[in-house]
Amino acid sequence: MPMTDGASALPSPSTLSVAGGFPIGLIDSHHLLCLPSDVSVEEVEMLATSLGPDAGWVGASQLQLFTGAHLQGPWMIDESIALVAGLPGWATTAFFLQVPHVRAGELPSELRGRDPLADAFDAEQPTGIELRALLHATAIARRLGGALRIADTGRLVTPDPLRHCALILYSPVWLSPDAVAHLAKPFSSSIDAELSPPENPPQPGEGFEQIPLKEQERIVATVGEEAMEKAWKQAREAAVAEQGDIRDSYAVRMALTDNNGSRLPGLVVCVVRAVELLPFSVQGVPWAREGVVEYELRWVPEDRSMAFVDYPPEPFDAQRVSAAQLIDSLAEQILRAAGGVAVDDDTFVVDLSVQPE
Repeated sequence: MPMTDGASALPSPSTLSVAGGFPIGLIDSHHLLCLPSDVSVEEVEMLATSLGPDAGWVGASQLQLFTGAHLQGPWMIDESIALVAGLPGWATTAFFLQVPHVRAGELPSELRGRDPLADAFDAEQPTGIELRALLHATAIARRLGGALRIADTGRLVTPDPLRHCALILYSPVWLSPDAVAHLAKPFSSSIDAELSPPENPPQPGEGFEQIPLKEQERIVATVGEEAMEKAWKQAREAAVAEQGDIRDSYAVRMALTDNNGSRLPGLVVCVVRAVELLPFSVQGVPWAREGVVEYELRWVPEDRSMAFVDYPPEPFDAQRVSAAQLIDSLAEQILRAAGGVAVDDDTFVVDLSVQPE
Protein backbone atom coordinates (compact mmCIF):
# COMPACT_ATOMS: atom_id res chain seq x y z
CA MET A 1 0.00 0.00 0.00
CA PRO A 2 1.56 3.35 -0.99
CA MET A 3 2.24 5.86 1.75
CA THR A 4 0.66 9.31 1.72
CA ASP A 5 0.75 12.45 3.84
CA GLY A 6 -2.91 13.39 3.92
CA ALA A 7 -6.50 12.28 3.78
CA SER A 8 -6.90 12.98 0.06
CA ALA A 9 -5.94 9.39 -0.80
CA LEU A 10 -8.19 7.91 1.88
CA PRO A 11 -10.80 5.61 0.32
CA SER A 12 -14.43 6.30 1.10
CA PRO A 13 -16.25 3.82 3.37
CA SER A 14 -18.19 2.47 0.38
CA THR A 15 -14.99 1.92 -1.62
CA LEU A 16 -13.44 -0.08 1.19
CA SER A 17 -16.57 -2.12 1.60
CA VAL A 18 -16.79 -3.03 -2.07
CA ALA A 19 -13.04 -3.66 -2.38
CA GLY A 20 -12.79 -6.33 0.27
CA GLY A 21 -15.71 -6.29 2.64
CA PHE A 22 -15.56 -5.81 6.39
CA PRO A 23 -12.69 -7.93 7.85
CA ILE A 24 -14.86 -9.72 10.41
CA GLY A 25 -11.97 -12.02 11.29
CA LEU A 26 -10.17 -9.13 13.00
CA ILE A 27 -12.99 -8.10 15.28
CA ASP A 28 -12.15 -10.39 18.20
CA SER A 29 -8.47 -9.39 18.27
CA HIS A 30 -8.81 -5.63 17.70
CA HIS A 31 -10.68 -2.88 19.49
CA LEU A 32 -13.21 -1.20 17.23
CA LEU A 33 -14.23 2.48 17.17
CA CYS A 34 -17.85 2.64 15.98
CA LEU A 35 -19.39 5.87 14.70
CA PRO A 36 -22.83 7.03 13.53
CA SER A 37 -23.69 7.99 9.97
CA ASP A 38 -23.44 11.76 10.50
CA VAL A 39 -19.72 11.61 11.35
CA SER A 40 -17.22 12.38 8.59
CA VAL A 41 -13.66 11.12 8.17
CA GLU A 42 -12.50 14.74 8.42
CA GLU A 43 -14.02 15.06 11.90
CA VAL A 44 -12.14 11.97 13.09
CA GLU A 45 -8.93 13.33 11.58
CA MET A 46 -9.42 16.76 13.18
CA LEU A 47 -9.89 15.30 16.65
CA ALA A 48 -7.01 12.85 16.33
CA THR A 49 -4.55 15.50 15.16
CA SER A 50 -5.55 17.86 17.99
CA LEU A 51 -4.36 15.36 20.61
CA GLY A 52 -0.67 15.39 19.79
CA PRO A 53 2.07 16.32 17.30
CA ASP A 54 2.57 12.77 16.00
CA ALA A 55 -1.03 12.27 14.86
CA GLY A 56 -1.93 12.26 11.16
CA TRP A 57 -2.32 10.10 8.09
CA VAL A 58 0.61 7.74 7.54
CA GLY A 59 -1.09 5.62 4.89
CA ALA A 60 -4.16 5.54 2.67
CA SER A 61 -6.23 4.15 5.53
CA GLN A 62 -3.91 4.54 8.52
CA LEU A 63 -4.64 7.46 10.84
CA GLN A 64 -1.88 7.56 13.44
CA LEU A 65 -2.88 8.63 16.95
CA PHE A 66 0.72 8.54 18.13
CA THR A 67 3.72 6.35 17.33
CA GLY A 68 2.64 2.74 17.65
CA ALA A 69 -1.13 3.34 17.63
CA HIS A 70 -3.32 3.74 14.54
CA LEU A 71 -6.94 3.88 13.50
CA GLN A 72 -7.39 1.74 10.38
CA GLY A 73 -10.40 2.43 8.19
CA PRO A 74 -13.06 3.59 7.73
CA TRP A 75 -15.14 0.45 7.12
CA MET A 76 -18.85 0.26 6.41
CA ILE A 77 -20.98 -1.67 8.90
CA ASP A 78 -24.13 -3.31 7.56
CA GLU A 79 -26.93 -4.95 9.54
CA SER A 80 -25.44 -8.45 9.31
CA ILE A 81 -22.06 -7.29 10.64
CA ALA A 82 -23.72 -5.32 13.43
CA LEU A 83 -25.75 -8.39 14.41
CA VAL A 84 -22.75 -10.75 14.47
CA ALA A 85 -20.53 -8.29 16.36
CA GLY A 86 -23.21 -7.08 18.76
CA LEU A 87 -22.90 -3.47 17.63
CA PRO A 88 -25.56 -0.78 18.18
CA GLY A 89 -28.00 -0.17 15.35
CA TRP A 90 -26.81 3.39 14.80
CA ALA A 91 -23.22 2.28 14.05
CA THR A 92 -22.59 2.60 10.31
CA THR A 93 -18.82 3.21 10.16
CA ALA A 94 -15.89 1.76 12.08
CA PHE A 95 -12.14 2.04 12.55
CA PHE A 96 -9.97 -0.77 13.90
CA LEU A 97 -7.61 0.35 16.65
CA GLN A 98 -4.22 -1.11 15.82
CA VAL A 99 -2.08 -1.16 18.96
CA PRO A 100 -0.20 -3.88 20.87
CA HIS A 101 -2.13 -5.37 23.77
CA VAL A 102 -0.31 -4.54 26.98
CA ARG A 103 -2.01 -5.80 30.14
CA ALA A 104 -1.45 -5.47 33.89
CA GLY A 105 -3.27 -6.87 36.92
CA GLU A 106 -6.97 -7.40 37.40
CA LEU A 107 -9.15 -4.47 38.44
CA PRO A 108 -9.81 -4.59 42.22
CA SER A 109 -13.39 -5.49 43.02
CA GLU A 110 -13.94 -2.25 44.95
CA LEU A 111 -13.21 -0.27 41.75
CA ARG A 112 -15.72 -2.16 39.60
CA GLY A 113 -18.68 -0.17 38.38
CA ARG A 114 -16.89 3.20 38.31
CA ASP A 115 -15.38 3.28 34.84
CA PRO A 116 -17.06 1.57 31.85
CA LEU A 117 -13.72 1.21 30.05
CA ALA A 118 -12.12 -0.60 32.98
CA ASP A 119 -15.24 -2.73 33.47
CA ALA A 120 -15.02 -3.90 29.85
CA PHE A 121 -11.92 -5.98 30.65
CA ASP A 122 -12.08 -9.23 32.63
CA ALA A 123 -8.83 -10.82 33.78
CA GLU A 124 -6.32 -8.04 33.13
CA GLN A 125 -6.44 -4.28 32.65
CA PRO A 126 -4.86 -2.45 29.69
CA THR A 127 -1.80 -0.40 30.48
CA GLY A 128 0.99 1.45 28.71
CA ILE A 129 0.56 2.12 25.01
CA GLU A 130 -2.72 0.19 24.81
CA LEU A 131 -4.35 2.20 27.60
CA ARG A 132 -3.17 5.47 26.07
CA ALA A 133 -4.62 4.50 22.67
CA LEU A 134 -7.91 3.43 24.26
CA LEU A 135 -8.18 6.76 26.07
CA HIS A 136 -7.62 8.61 22.78
CA ALA A 137 -10.26 6.48 21.05
CA THR A 138 -12.68 6.93 23.94
CA ALA A 139 -12.24 10.70 23.77
CA ILE A 140 -13.01 10.66 20.05
CA ALA A 141 -16.05 8.43 20.62
CA ARG A 142 -17.30 10.73 23.36
CA ARG A 143 -17.06 13.83 21.18
CA LEU A 144 -18.64 12.20 18.10
CA GLY A 145 -21.38 10.16 19.79
CA GLY A 146 -19.69 6.83 19.11
CA ALA A 147 -18.71 3.71 21.01
CA LEU A 148 -15.85 1.25 21.42
CA ARG A 149 -16.14 -2.51 21.03
CA ILE A 150 -13.46 -4.09 23.20
CA ALA A 151 -11.39 -6.97 21.82
CA ASP A 152 -11.65 -10.37 23.54
CA THR A 153 -14.70 -9.56 25.66
CA GLY A 154 -16.78 -7.95 22.88
CA ARG A 155 -18.22 -5.48 25.39
CA LEU A 156 -19.37 -2.05 24.25
CA VAL A 157 -18.17 1.15 25.89
CA THR A 158 -20.43 4.09 25.05
CA PRO A 159 -18.91 7.15 26.75
CA ASP A 160 -21.33 9.74 28.06
CA PRO A 161 -20.73 13.03 26.21
CA LEU A 162 -21.73 14.94 29.36
CA ARG A 163 -19.60 12.97 31.80
CA HIS A 164 -16.97 15.70 32.08
CA CYS A 165 -19.16 18.65 32.96
CA ALA A 166 -16.41 21.22 32.57
CA LEU A 167 -14.82 23.76 30.27
CA ILE A 168 -11.28 25.11 30.49
CA LEU A 169 -10.65 28.53 28.97
CA TYR A 170 -7.21 29.84 28.02
CA SER A 171 -6.89 33.61 27.62
CA PRO A 172 -4.18 36.29 27.45
CA VAL A 173 -6.17 38.48 29.88
CA TRP A 174 -6.34 38.22 33.68
CA LEU A 175 -9.76 39.05 35.12
CA SER A 176 -9.99 39.90 38.82
CA PRO A 177 -12.30 37.95 41.17
CA ASP A 178 -14.70 40.90 41.17
CA ALA A 179 -14.80 40.85 37.38
CA VAL A 180 -15.60 37.12 37.16
CA ALA A 181 -18.21 37.46 39.91
CA HIS A 182 -19.75 40.34 37.96
CA LEU A 183 -19.97 38.20 34.83
CA ALA A 184 -21.49 35.29 36.78
CA LYS A 185 -24.15 37.37 38.54
CA PRO A 186 -26.92 36.89 35.93
CA PHE A 187 -26.59 33.09 36.12
CA SER A 188 -26.36 32.30 39.85
CA SER A 189 -28.24 33.44 42.94
CA SER A 190 -25.20 33.06 45.20
CA ILE A 191 -21.58 33.80 44.30
CA ASP A 192 -18.51 33.61 46.51
CA ALA A 193 -14.97 34.55 45.46
CA GLU A 194 -11.95 33.38 47.45
CA LEU A 195 -8.27 34.05 46.88
CA SER A 196 -5.91 31.12 47.14
CA PRO A 197 -2.09 30.98 47.50
CA PRO A 198 -0.06 32.33 44.55
CA GLU A 199 0.41 29.79 41.82
CA ASN A 200 2.78 30.81 39.03
CA PRO A 201 1.24 34.29 38.65
CA PRO A 202 1.56 36.31 35.43
CA GLN A 203 3.26 39.67 35.20
CA PRO A 204 1.26 42.93 35.42
CA GLY A 205 -0.78 43.49 32.28
CA GLU A 206 0.79 40.45 30.64
CA GLY A 207 -0.93 39.75 27.33
CA PHE A 208 -3.24 42.77 27.59
CA GLU A 209 -0.94 45.27 25.93
CA GLN A 210 -0.74 43.02 22.82
CA ILE A 211 -4.49 43.48 22.30
CA PRO A 212 -5.59 46.34 19.97
CA LEU A 213 -6.86 49.48 21.70
CA LYS A 214 -10.45 48.98 20.55
CA GLU A 215 -10.41 45.45 21.95
CA GLN A 216 -9.03 46.74 25.26
CA GLU A 217 -11.87 49.26 25.43
CA ARG A 218 -14.42 46.54 24.73
CA ILE A 219 -13.03 44.36 27.54
CA VAL A 220 -13.20 47.22 30.03
CA ALA A 221 -16.75 48.05 28.92
CA THR A 222 -17.86 44.43 29.33
CA VAL A 223 -16.31 43.78 32.74
CA GLY A 224 -16.82 47.23 34.19
CA GLU A 225 -14.34 50.03 34.84
CA GLU A 226 -14.40 49.61 38.62
CA ALA A 227 -13.57 45.89 38.57
CA MET A 228 -10.92 46.35 35.88
CA GLU A 229 -9.30 49.31 37.64
CA LYS A 230 -8.98 47.24 40.79
CA ALA A 231 -7.07 44.58 38.87
CA TRP A 232 -4.74 47.13 37.25
CA LYS A 233 -4.14 48.82 40.62
CA GLN A 234 -3.10 45.53 42.19
CA ALA A 235 -0.79 44.80 39.29
CA ARG A 236 0.81 48.27 39.37
CA GLU A 237 1.39 48.12 43.13
CA ALA A 238 3.00 44.71 42.84
CA ALA A 239 5.18 45.83 39.95
CA VAL A 240 6.42 48.86 41.85
CA ALA A 241 7.31 46.65 44.81
CA GLU A 242 9.10 44.29 42.38
CA GLN A 243 7.37 41.30 43.90
CA GLY A 244 7.41 37.98 42.14
CA ASP A 245 3.89 37.02 43.24
CA ILE A 246 1.95 39.57 41.24
CA ARG A 247 -1.48 37.96 41.33
CA ASP A 248 -3.02 35.21 43.36
CA SER A 249 -4.94 32.33 41.89
CA TYR A 250 -8.53 32.32 43.08
CA ALA A 251 -11.81 30.44 42.95
CA VAL A 252 -15.33 31.74 42.33
CA ARG A 253 -18.07 29.41 43.61
CA MET A 254 -21.59 29.64 42.18
CA ALA A 255 -24.82 28.08 43.44
CA LEU A 256 -27.00 25.96 41.15
CA THR A 257 -30.72 26.53 40.59
CA ASP A 258 -33.39 24.72 38.60
CA ASN A 259 -35.65 26.29 35.96
CA ASN A 260 -37.95 27.54 38.72
CA GLY A 261 -35.15 29.29 40.58
CA SER A 262 -35.01 26.74 43.43
CA ARG A 263 -31.60 25.98 44.89
CA LEU A 264 -30.03 22.67 43.88
CA PRO A 265 -27.25 20.76 45.70
CA GLY A 266 -23.76 21.19 44.38
CA LEU A 267 -21.81 24.07 42.89
CA VAL A 268 -20.05 25.30 39.81
CA VAL A 269 -16.51 26.47 40.56
CA CYS A 270 -14.35 28.70 38.39
CA VAL A 271 -10.67 28.36 39.32
CA VAL A 272 -8.42 31.05 37.82
CA ARG A 273 -4.66 30.65 37.65
CA ALA A 274 -1.68 31.44 35.45
CA VAL A 275 -0.29 28.46 33.56
CA GLU A 276 2.60 27.71 31.23
CA LEU A 277 1.84 24.09 30.30
CA LEU A 278 -0.90 24.06 27.66
CA PRO A 279 -2.75 21.26 25.86
CA PHE A 280 -1.50 20.60 22.34
CA SER A 281 -4.73 21.92 20.82
CA VAL A 282 -4.02 25.40 22.23
CA GLN A 283 -0.27 25.66 21.77
CA GLY A 284 -0.49 27.16 18.28
CA VAL A 285 -2.26 30.40 19.20
CA PRO A 286 0.17 33.37 19.04
CA TRP A 287 -0.63 34.81 22.48
CA ALA A 288 -0.04 31.47 24.24
CA ARG A 289 3.70 31.30 23.72
CA GLU A 290 4.77 32.62 27.12
CA GLY A 291 2.04 31.39 29.43
CA VAL A 292 -1.59 32.36 29.75
CA VAL A 293 -4.45 32.62 32.21
CA GLU A 294 -6.57 29.51 32.74
CA TYR A 295 -10.24 29.70 33.74
CA GLU A 296 -11.36 26.21 34.78
CA LEU A 297 -15.14 25.91 35.06
CA ARG A 298 -16.27 22.66 36.66
CA TRP A 299 -19.33 21.05 38.24
CA VAL A 300 -18.76 20.02 41.87
CA PRO A 301 -21.72 17.83 42.95
CA GLU A 302 -22.59 17.26 46.59
CA ASP A 303 -21.45 13.66 46.12
CA ARG A 304 -18.20 14.35 44.30
CA SER A 305 -17.93 10.83 42.90
CA MET A 306 -20.95 11.58 40.70
CA ALA A 307 -18.88 14.04 38.66
CA PHE A 308 -17.11 11.11 37.00
CA VAL A 309 -19.98 8.65 36.54
CA ASP A 310 -21.32 7.95 33.06
CA TYR A 311 -25.07 8.45 32.96
CA PRO A 312 -25.62 9.34 36.63
CA PRO A 313 -29.01 8.60 38.23
CA GLU A 314 -31.57 11.20 39.17
CA PRO A 315 -31.38 13.69 40.79
CA PHE A 316 -27.70 14.04 39.83
CA ASP A 317 -28.44 14.10 36.12
CA ALA A 318 -30.74 17.12 36.56
CA GLN A 319 -28.07 18.86 38.65
CA ARG A 320 -25.51 18.16 35.95
CA VAL A 321 -27.76 19.68 33.27
CA SER A 322 -28.13 22.84 35.39
CA ALA A 323 -24.37 22.97 35.94
CA ALA A 324 -23.69 22.57 32.21
CA GLN A 325 -25.99 25.47 31.39
CA LEU A 326 -24.28 27.71 33.95
CA ILE A 327 -20.82 26.68 32.73
CA ASP A 328 -21.68 27.38 29.09
CA SER A 329 -23.24 30.76 29.91
CA LEU A 330 -20.35 31.96 32.06
CA ALA A 331 -17.75 30.62 29.61
CA GLU A 332 -19.32 32.69 26.84
CA GLN A 333 -19.19 35.81 29.01
CA ILE A 334 -15.56 35.26 30.01
CA LEU A 335 -14.56 34.74 26.37
CA ARG A 336 -16.39 37.92 25.38
CA ALA A 337 -14.60 39.83 28.12
CA ALA A 338 -11.11 38.37 27.93
CA GLY A 339 -10.90 36.53 24.61
CA GLY A 340 -9.25 33.14 24.24
CA VAL A 341 -9.98 29.49 23.50
CA ALA A 342 -12.24 26.94 25.24
CA VAL A 343 -11.46 23.22 25.50
CA ASP A 344 -13.20 20.29 27.16
CA ASP A 345 -11.68 17.76 29.56
CA ASP A 346 -10.34 15.76 26.62
CA THR A 347 -8.55 18.96 25.44
CA PHE A 348 -10.67 19.20 22.28
CA VAL A 349 -11.42 22.78 21.27
CA VAL A 350 -15.05 23.76 21.91
CA ASP A 351 -16.64 26.33 19.60
CA LEU A 352 -18.97 28.48 21.70
CA SER A 353 -19.56 30.82 18.73
CA VAL A 354 -18.82 33.84 20.92
CA GLN A 355 -18.98 37.20 19.19
CA PRO A 356 -17.59 40.42 20.76
CA GLU A 357 -20.29 42.75 21.98
